[in-house]
Amino acid sequence: MVVIGNSPDGGRLAKKLGCEYIAVVQSTYPDGETSLKLASKVSDAECLIYFQFQLGQHFGTQLMNLIALMRYLKHQEGSIKLVLPYLPYARSIVLESELEISKLDAMLDSLGQLASDLYVLQPHCDREEVKERVGATRVHEISIEKTLINFLNRRLKDFVLTGPDKGSADMIKGLAQLTGKPFLILDKKRLAPNAVTSRGTRKPIPRGLLAKPFVIVDDISSTGGTLLATIDRLREYGVGKITAFVFHNLIQDAKVWHALQQREVNLFFSNSLPYEHAAIDIIGDVARAVEVSDDVRVGVRSRQHLRVHHAAQQ
Repeated sequence: MVVIGNSPDGGRLAKKLGCEYIAVVQSTYPDGETSLKLASKVSDAECLIYFQFQLGQHFGTQLMNLIALMRYLKHQEGSIKLVLPYLPYARSIVLESELEISKLDAMLDSLGQLASDLYVLQPHCDREEVKERVGATRVHEISIEKTLINFLNRRLKDFVLTGPDKGSADMIKGLAQLTGKPFLILDKKRLAPNAVTSRGTRKPIPRGLLAKPFVIVDDISSTGGTLLATIDRLREYGVGKITAFVFHNLIQDAKVWHALQQREVNLFFSNSLPYEHAAIDIIGDVARAVEVSDDVRVGVRSRQHLRVHHAAQQ
């Protein structure tokens, strides 16, 4: 298997897996048009693409480049596995109107036709709906929960896990079960695409918990609105130390970063998107997800071979 990647993390993944690595480089022309070029010829029939969406570039353009790359490799008679640390457009899986057009459907339909396996990290949508939309493509979720827990335990002796809304409840409860830590689920209301208010909790927070550090965990932060609203609500309750972790950090507004500093909150995130100083490195977890799915498939093929061999003997 050869790993093809558009970022240095792709090379690191190849090293973890003990595979050859081929970089794919994007060129941008004066009119804004882009093109891709492989650093060398692909000689292996099995390809694993590690595609990391770049901040500051239009995701639609990058997606078209990814599909073009996959079509090129498919024409070389190769099989393709695709790692998308961040799955864009996932929020559009829930349509608010019959007139709304989902970009996610078109994206997943294309990926489903080209990839045998799709690896994703904490997608911002219903996993089962993603699986339905990619057809025969096998969907594997990259789990970084243990890596996150180890990181938090190194920094904090005791803490309260906090979900900013009901959509985070399953994730927060899962982390609480693994850590044995208390947890809290808040409620939020989105007033506009860039305006969020936190409605807090229905029951008062026990005084014993208020003295502990609170750790907000969310799958994605783009405008920072949910994060800031959650922090402000916790401060109103009397929480002192607050730490926040988001799987996918898309915040690029300097005003939001300044607001977080003013609130004395440390924000940590993974390198699902290309941040040089990301707190959580997901590459080891990605490698494990790929290795586990390969082991399972080899095991299935071995059992099938044994059944065929046994039937032939009879």
